Amino acid sequence: MIFSTSKLGKAYLFDERSARNVFSYKKNEANKHCTTVIPSDSGCPFTGHIASLQPNKAIIDMWSWKKEESVQKWILSEKVSCIAVSLCGTWIAAGGAESGRVLLWNTNSGSLIAILEMGWKQIMIIKFTRHYMVVGGADGCISTYSIADVVKEKENSKPLY
Repeated sequence: MIFSTSKLGKAYLFDERSARNVFSYKKNEANKHCTTVIPSDSGCPFTGHIASLQPNKAIIDMWSWKKEESVQKWILSEKVSCIAVSLCGTWIAAGGAESGRVLLWNTNSGSLIAILEMGWKQIMIIKFTRHYMVVGGADGCISTYSIADVVKEKENSKPLY
């Protein structure tokens, strides 16, 4: 499956073999790095859901595969500019558009686990590897965090590099 967003207010799910539109999602205008899919084998309540940021809003929308409208909205304290989910589907991270903070949630509980103060103007991209979270800022700085350390120490985690 291929997931694509557009500036026209819809997102689309395509079959990669036939290029056929399988489903569309209303009220989704996500920008680059603003949509992620929670793996279907993650075991969390949002298994197989799509998490998406809406431009100029402090909201994360959650979509089920088979519903046109979002099934849940996470209201945030600030606008965020990017989102990513860990490979196991347990963690969702979003980067602050203005504050330069990274917010980390546990998808099983929906709890905000950590707020990492990056000290940058804007977080541009977040990526996960098996054990690490890599964060890139608008100023060109990149930091790598051990997910286990972030979860264990919450806000007191230091970048590895």
